[in-house]
Amino acid sequence: MQEPLNNEAGSQPSNAMTADRDRLTSGASSFAIKLGGQMQLQAQQNPESVVSLFDQAVPGFADSVVSVSPLITSQTPEALADLVERARRMDPEYQPPDFSNWYNVKFQPRATTTSDPEFIRPQEVNEVVARMIRLPEVDSIHPLRAGPPPMAVNPGDDPRSINQGYLDAAPNGIGARYAWTLPGGDGAGIGFVDLEQGWNLNHEDLAAQNITLISGRNAYYFEHGTSVLGQVLMVDNNIGGVGISPVQKDHRDDWSYNTADAIIDATARMSFGDVLLLEAQEFDPVSGAYYWPVEVSDANYEAIRMATALGITVVEAGCNGAYNLDTYVNAAGKAIFNRSSPDFRDSGAIMVGAASSTLPHYRMYFSNYGSRIDVFAWGENVDTTSTDYTGTDNDEYTSWFNGTSSASPIISGAALILQGIAEKSRGGGSRLES
Repeated sequence: MQEPLNNEAGSQPSNAMTADRDRLTSGASSFAIKLGGQMQLQAQQNPESVVSLFDQAVPGFADSVVSVSPLITSQTPEALADLVERARRMDPEYQPPDFSNWYNVKFQPRATTTSDPEFIRPQEVNEVVARMIRLPEVDSIHPLRAGPPPMAVNPGDDPRSINQGYLDAAPNGIGARYAWTLPGGDGAGIGFVDLEQGWNLNHEDLAAQNITLISGRNAYYFEHGTSVLGQVLMVDNNIGGVGISPVQKDHRDDWSYNTADAIIDATARMSFGDVLLLEAQEFDPVSGAYYWPVEVSDANYEAIRMATALGITVVEAGCNGAYNLDTYVNAAGKAIFNRSSPDFRDSGAIMVGAASSTLPHYRMYFSNYGSRIDVFAWGENVDTTSTDYTGTDNDEYTSWFNGTSSASPIISGAALILQGIAEKSRGGGSRLES
């Protein structure tokens, strides 16, 4: 018989902003669960039957369940089925999942003496996952919670103190300055979506882009998102720097922490050849450790795989945990990131590691690594836009944006350039398919 979980509460940080961030990035209030076997049909007829699985694994835990709903809600079942079918037609190797087998189980936060509810605490989250995955009816489960905070931005007092060397020719940079001399080299006409949590869209070097928030909320980590957008989109004007692809694009965020649904929602709004940047991280569903690529979670992987099958270029941050991805084993005992393993699964996303800005380029100590990493770019000393933690400073810059967060926008910009040049060279209306 299973023992109940330890519900002992911890202390709350005193600073309100820090407390809110810590609460959101440590605990959870919902789980994504994929069902298998006969439970699939039973849940389709009665979604509330999913609750019995939690009660079976953790007696009494199910009492706080408030709702069971489909994991993917941004698209109607018909629209989602159409996306899956189009992906199947476009990519013969695509193995379509059944997204209807994924559910979002939400729990009632506990009441506290403060104004903030107390979410399921980290040690409880890991124990719930460990117990649930042992059930034969459960194919996969992971908590839906905010990823760990991005690597800290270190803005300097003297903006523009270092030139944008990542725009230079190889081996220093990606050759963006030369690409701008070619038709389509600015990435014009190619869509771009940045999936993360917050930006300062009024920054002096971004405002003229009229960037569109296509869904979600603009809520947290404004410094991070502003720096990412600056690398790709800084306006070609007389202030600040120049983005790798300085033409108008879309962006979105994912406030619900349902990253799979956010990816699918973005995919539904994008076209073949567009670029989707995943500036997000995950906790390992097995250990609860920080700083893993988002596709470590099965639902995220399935969403990414559908996007790439539809011809969308997905660029995924490799993340900053200093982990050897080749040695990672998921809850099913599979080495999903090791290309030499028979269990390797390829989402089709370009996974980016962080390297030094100076020659010879070497892996930054914090960057995840292994055979799953496809490419690297500058993970330090990146010069770009920034803002303050409230997202209201409109003329701040940094010369020290870093991490795989700074590396992945560089690769996204390169992808936009390549697609733009390919489309122009083929007479327009055509996209690079490889």
